[in-house]
Amino acid sequence: MSDSTFRKDGTAQGAGIWPAFWMHGTNIDENGGDTPWPQSGEIDILELYGTKDDGVIEANAHYADASGSHAMMGAASFKLEQGAFADEFHIFELEWDPTRIAWLVDGEQFAAMPITAVELSEFQK
Repeated sequence: MSDSTFRKDGTAQGAGIWPAFWMHGTNIDENGGDTPWPQSGEIDILELYGTKDDGVIEANAHYADASGSHAMMGAASFKLEQGAFADEFHIFELEWDPTRIAWLVDGEQFAAMPITAVELSEFQK
């Protein structure tokens, strides 16, 4: 962690917090739908692990593979050049079209995932 992520007493600013912003398919069974996770899909727009680095966010996508098991894109990280995300206002974006999903911070793309494969049907609806 950088010096800017510590308080004067030496403790980490975000220790123990895990702010996240994500989306599930509207058909997820937890909300009265008929499809369990991960078959309903999940897009993690951002996750900030306070136990790691307050200047880094991660994006990910979760889905069911051909056998119905949990699969994912794999976490993609974006690190600020300096400081923590809480220091300033930031814009988090998700661009989603029929062929791909892309993640951006302050207009800068840091991750993308093609979604045309059959096992990614959760993201084609």
